[in-house]
Amino acid sequence: MIGPSLFMKRLPGRALDHAWPTLDESWERYHVHAAVDICRGMAEWKGDRVGGVDKQCVPECFLVTPPGSKIFSLVPVGCEAIGTDCSGVVFYHADLGPANVIVEDDPKSGKLEIIDFEISGYFPRGLHQNQVSNRQRDGFVCFCIYVSDLV
Repeated sequence: MIGPSLFMKRLPGRALDHAWPTLDESWERYHVHAAVDICRGMAEWKGDRVGGVDKQCVPECFLVTPPGSKIFSLVPVGCEAIGTDCSGVVFYHADLGPANVIVEDDPKSGKLEIIDFEISGYFPRGLHQNQVSNRQRDGFVCFCIYVSDLV
């Protein structure tokens, strides 16, 4: 049996947060819709409980109760504490933002890749709306609002 593993590869391109100021509106919309399509596809993967893809706990610091706890087995309790229905769980990136979306240096084909899945797992559907609104208060960029509205 293989234990926890880390796979690393440098992807060509640049993070969307760096590319965004240089993109025209058509490429901005294209990249947002492409990310939404990927999120929708991942949300089709169903799980049987809140947690990681390995059936273990997922290290999601925003959802542990009490705040600041490192007891990640309490993530389902945190989900319920913010009023999230935990009866149906779907695959969710949990840290998706423009820094974790890689796009071409010079947009041509529209290739887009999502990175940093270390806290991804199975979470209640609709959780992303709570997280985006919480992070937006901390200055999270408009990309997340677009994605949240479209997913």
